[in-house]
Amino acid sequence: FFMFAVTVVMLAGGGALLEQQFFLVYQPQVDPADGSVKGVEALARWRHPEQGVLAPGAFLPQLEGTELEVPFGAWVLQAGLLLARALQNQGLPLPVSVNVSAPHLQQPGFARWVAAELARHSDVPPDMLEIEITETAALYHIEAVAQTLADLRQQGVGVALDDFGTG
Repeated sequence: FFMFAVTVVMLAGGGALLEQQFFLVYQPQVDPADGSVKGVEALARWRHPEQGVLAPGAFLPQLEGTELEVPFGAWVLQAGLLLARALQNQGLPLPVSVNVSAPHLQQPGFARWVAAELARHSDVPPDMLEIEITETAALYHIEAVAQTLADLRQQGVGVALDDFGTG
């Protein structure tokens, strides 16, 4: 597993300020046919000061519907691009999958924002990024989501369905 730390300001239980408590771990994606690693998936964790490391189901509900949901997702994608660059620099060009919430995906200009992030990380080919969305995200606002997904695919970014946050 690889880890990145993040500073996220979040109100939780009485307005506590959390700093550098969120991080990502990366789970290898293995081809069952030959056992080779085909990519990695970014998985968010919270290093809670009292409860230890918490899985997404323990903290994502606190982010849902808040002004922090989209910035958190943006950080996850940016950290994923940093990992893709690091892997590539080590001679391991592996795609990195990142989870995106429905509200983040449905932000106006999401595909343009992803294109801008890829431009900022121009040494990372677009096919080294895969956006994973929940089936729920795919079902709401289907026309807009379909266009966003088509725009992402046209950029060379992979798109997959996932069970993000369902435990």
